[in-house]
Amino acid sequence: ASDAERLEAAGVAPQYAQHPEDYYKYKLTGIVVHVGTANAGHYFSYIRDRNQAEGAASGVGGREPWVEFNDSMVRPWDPACLAQDCFGGETQVNEVDNDGWEMSTKQENIQNAYLLVYDRVKVKQSHTTEAEDGMDDGQGAARGSGEGVAKGEGE
Repeated sequence: ASDAERLEAAGVAPQYAQHPEDYYKYKLTGIVVHVGTANAGHYFSYIRDRNQAEGAASGVGGREPWVEFNDSMVRPWDPACLAQDCFGGETQVNEVDNDGWEMSTKQENIQNAYLLVYDRVKVKQSHTTEAEDGMDDGQGAARGSGEGVAKGEGE
């Protein structure tokens, strides 16, 4: 079955089934985070370093490098911390009281992902059509095959 047939069988609307399945693959490249409440707070970003070669292992933990941009503080960020840094909810906090006793309490995590930014993954193809190049004027197939063009037309 073709990619279009598989997409249609999966319930994808026909207008979206015109491209191969790989056309619809995206990669997370940025996260805008809100720290605070609905009434007040602060925004900052985690951004994948696009200047590094795809798949580069120079980031934290051997992963592609991500960077935290938080006002004047710019530092590497490990996406393994995504859940604790972007999902909010409650978190377990271990503290030591004045007498040296360790105690564990729950605390609300008010840091949440607010906006996600994705880049479409570029699929390497063996050939490119005029329509994919954005140069199709509605007559690309006729022009490319020689069909539909009267002899002497355009000369």
